[in-house]
Amino acid sequence: MTTTVRLPLTISSVTLLNSQGSPQSSFQTGSQFTVNAGIQSTSGTTTQFLGVVQITNANGQAIFAGTDTMSLAPEASASLTFTLALPLGLAPGSYTVTVSAWNGFPATMGTNWKALATPQTVLFTISS
Repeated sequence: MTTTVRLPLTISSVTLLNSQGSPQSSFQTGSQFTVNAGIQSTSGTTTQFLGVVQITNANGQAIFAGTDTMSLAPEASASLTFTLALPLGLAPGSYTVTVSAWNGFPATMGTNWKALATPQTVLFTISS
């Protein structure tokens, strides 16, 4: 018998937007873009959480990480949004954006640190 753990949050619709607000999947270094993710509460209680956006290169090295402390009422939804400029000098190639939700920072939560949603990823390309 397999038990499925029901997480209190769902991450959906991770979108990359260019500076005009249009969806895009290829960017040049130095260009500004926005990561936008919809987060929905599937819990019957208010959920406090740490929303995390991390961008990694093809080797798994982080080039950006951002966090936002958020709270969602039961069955409510919100957007987790980060706008950044891609640093000049990033190597052309594929990059991964991962959006996740946690119950806090690992250093604070210790052994009680846990995911509150299944992480979602989206790929994008940097051209020279």
